[in-house]
Amino acid sequence: MFTGVVETTGAVMRTPPALRISTALASELQAGESVSVDGSCLTVDGTDTGRDWFSAHVSAETARVTIARRYRRGTLVNLERAVMVGDRLGGHIVSGHIDGTAKVLRISTESDGSRRVRLGTDVNPSGLLVQRGSVTLNGISLTVTEVGRGTFEVVMVPLTMSMTTASEWRPGSLLNIEFDTMGKYVRSYMEGSGGSSWPEEDQ
Repeated sequence: MFTGVVETTGAVMRTPPALRISTALASELQAGESVSVDGSCLTVDGTDTGRDWFSAHVSAETARVTIARRYRRGTLVNLERAVMVGDRLGGHIVSGHIDGTAKVLRISTESDGSRRVRLGTDVNPSGLLVQRGSVTLNGISLTVTEVGRGTFEVVMVPLTMSMTTASEWRPGSLLNIEFDTMGKYVRSYMEGSGGSSWPEEDQ
């Protein structure tokens, strides 16, 4: 489990399936533990603290669902270690199980320096995107500010921009998206128990 509070970034040294990432965080990782790479939960299968890198296998299914298939040498990624019992939950509960991708449609700068980002997704978000609810984009826990038909918006403060890869997002950028875990279970229960599915957003 993760929180969506990115610890640091790393650079892709070797592309999937034998993914290798250069980062100072490697010195704190051990084979067998989980790490969030752009929000996708991967298992560390090797490290080299002397060279500051770790490796993880990316399955064909993970590559199909996530943006990992688009990684190139030098691609920057967001990294977060799995949360420990007793840690502060600074973001929200993030499983690291990616639901699909979202595309950046528009980015605008607010008067306070924050950036408002409008995104679209082909994944059915019905009932899973709630205004003032949570969503994870490339491993970053964000608050949904607006929801429309197939689109939604988030706002990122300057600190988030400086500590993550979000500063590199441009219109057309493809991002990993994970909807709120509790929302997914509620929708599954409603549909499985004979209740009507959540209505499409009207905004």
